[in-house]
Amino acid sequence: MANQRQPKQVQYTAPEARSSSFIEWEPNTIHRGLSALWDEFRTWEDNVYDMPKTGAYLLRDEFLEPPAHPFNPKCVFDISHHQDAFNMATAKSVGQLGVIIKATEGTSYKDKLYAKHYQAALAAGLLLGSYHFGSQADATTQANHYLSVHLGGIMALDFEEPPRDKQGNRVPEMTVDQAEAFIKRVFEATGRYPGVYADYDHLNKLSASDLIVRNCWVWLARYKATPVLPPAWLAKGENWTLWQYTDGTLGPLADTVYGQKIDHEQFNGTEEQLKEFWESNTIVR
Repeated sequence: MANQRQPKQVQYTAPEARSSSFIEWEPNTIHRGLSALWDEFRTWEDNVYDMPKTGAYLLRDEFLEPPAHPFNPKCVFDISHHQDAFNMATAKSVGQLGVIIKATEGTSYKDKLYAKHYQAALAAGLLLGSYHFGSQADATTQANHYLSVHLGGIMALDFEEPPRDKQGNRVPEMTVDQAEAFIKRVFEATGRYPGVYADYDHLNKLSASDLIVRNCWVWLARYKATPVLPPAWLAKGENWTLWQYTDGTLGPLADTVYGQKIDHEQFNGTEEQLKEFWESNTIVR
């Protein structure tokens, strides 16, 4: 259940005053300076509630207990065809325990490197998983396609806004009803519910499905200091299992690993609990 402690009050200290040399009289320099100030403000504003009457501020992330960071915050990662030359043995040697690999999308697309990544991860001794990127096509057909490609390990549905098309137009995303139909089909075929990968807003949408909230483990995408779930999930006693806290560029501990930008996940528990979770949710082919 959600923690009921009072939010921590934090005094906000304004950034140090800049010297007069910060603004020069070239238009482009002024523009860059103002843009930097705006970016700084938006970063601060995104994480803070302003309370002008008291002069104090409440960090949004303080409404929940920050997670304990156990054995290794970079214990799980996920990849797709965007990471071609990737050494799974190296990943294992530096402490990675598991990998979730993109397998499919829509009703017919198969990630061209899925099998290659899978075999390399298997040889390296990593815990294995795959995910399907959902679309607005027929959900049962999508699930059957995913099931036909998945080679083994845990399974997950990627429920997010699709990239825009080549003309820059928005592409319709999978609906909650379609997500539920997809998940029902996977459970029907395997006896196990897949996880759901989503950001806060998309998890909020999925909260309309009691079947999903009650049965699917949560793979939260949030590139902030702490993981936060929508109230509807917390009210039902649910919590996140994996937290994707960085894509290698945004988020805490963002960096370049093995020469590439990599998505990293924190597991909400100990190493032994991670292994138990993986074993209990693995689909053996």
